[in-house]
Amino acid sequence: MGADLQRAALRRRRPLASVREPSLPAVPGWPLTTYGSPFLQGYAVVGQYLYMLHGNSYGSVQKINGQDTVISAPGVGNTFITSVNLTTGSLDPAPPSPFKETVNPAHTAAAYSLDYREPEGLGVLVPDPAQPGVFSIGMGFASGDAGARVATVYGKAGLVQPS
Repeated sequence: MGADLQRAALRRRRPLASVREPSLPAVPGWPLTTYGSPFLQGYAVVGQYLYMLHGNSYGSVQKINGQDTVISAPGVGNTFITSVNLTTGSLDPAPPSPFKETVNPAHTAAAYSLDYREPEGLGVLVPDPAQPGVFSIGMGFASGDAGARVATVYGKAGLVQPS
């Protein structure tokens, strides 16, 4: 196939879904002065759900109400996973979350003990291809010293299978 035909074929493809990134501070009860506005760091699709990872590196500062505020305190962080139902486009009140939380978005303390911790992305592991509905979600964090960062991956046990 010539280069022009390949480009034309690519233009005809349509996305499987287009989802607007949720504004976490717009969630009722969001503690803005504690967690600020975490950045979207990555996402993964499993079944009918889009899982998104938001957060900032330890020590990140944002201006809130005119004040410089630390929004990702060391040892706590502001890393959240959010679940969006792709059939409705909404945040479900109690999504099938890998963290068995009843809130959406759900805070995670995974990797809290790292000296430097910045969420970087999500991945899905299907350990047995014969059972694609049994999976786990891994969260990637940058860790280590500046100039010598490493990728550190954490997973959660007790995942809920997609419906």
